[in-house]
Amino acid sequence: MPKLEIECGITTEDIIPISGRLIEGILPAGRYVSLAYTGHYDDLLTVNAMLVGWAKETGIIFDAVETSEGDVFAARLEVYHNNPTDEPDPSKWHTTLLFKLED
Repeated sequence: MPKLEIECGITTEDIIPISGRLIEGILPAGRYVSLAYTGHYDDLLTVNAMLVGWAKETGIIFDAVETSEGDVFAARLEVYHNNPTDEPDPSKWHTTLLFKLED
């Protein structure tokens, strides 16, 4: 796996005070391709690769820029709908992958 730069976030209904290393932001509007996955987080690398491979095979183009360090995506998300604290059975962990598509 190449070096990754990852941002983590949560949705809020109201504006919250931001300080320190926290930043506020809004996901970019546009079309996204999504994939729903149920299972252990250890398999997400393979699931992501399957989605990327499917996109290449079908001509889907992500909103991303190739750099010498790797691809930089406008928006690429893993949304965790539950977690090990709420659901101890990994076969019931639900994740949605979302990749922003080129406009």
